[in-house]
Amino acid sequence: MAGNNGTRLESQKIEINISDDTREKIVLLMNERGWDWEEGLRLILGAGLGFYLAQNPINGEGENSHTNLIRQYMSAESELASLRFKVYELSESNRNWNLTQGAIEKENIALKNLVEQLREKNC
Repeated sequence: MAGNNGTRLESQKIEINISDDTREKIVLLMNERGWDWEEGLRLILGAGLGFYLAQNPINGEGENSHTNLIRQYMSAESELASLRFKVYELSESNRNWNLTQGAIEKENIALKNLVEQLREKNC
């Protein structure tokens, strides 16, 4: 599956060994930023990759590589903003659904009680 800019959306699990000092720094950064473990690792890995590519362009075009990276970054930020909005919308929809479900459950209980009362009157 590919994203809007042709990037692949599948994921791969990776496992690496890091020093205790590096892990402590990562944990400290994640705690300061409020990131969970996987989100933080993805952000740090992505930022590190972006920094590395900016310092060492793959195709050796220098300026064009930097311009391309800036364009990719802006595109990624745009997609991220869009995804954040979609998450917000889904969260609101879920909250509204929960409110509606609660109201339906209360109405169901009230109707069951009414049915029970009517049955007692008819007997």
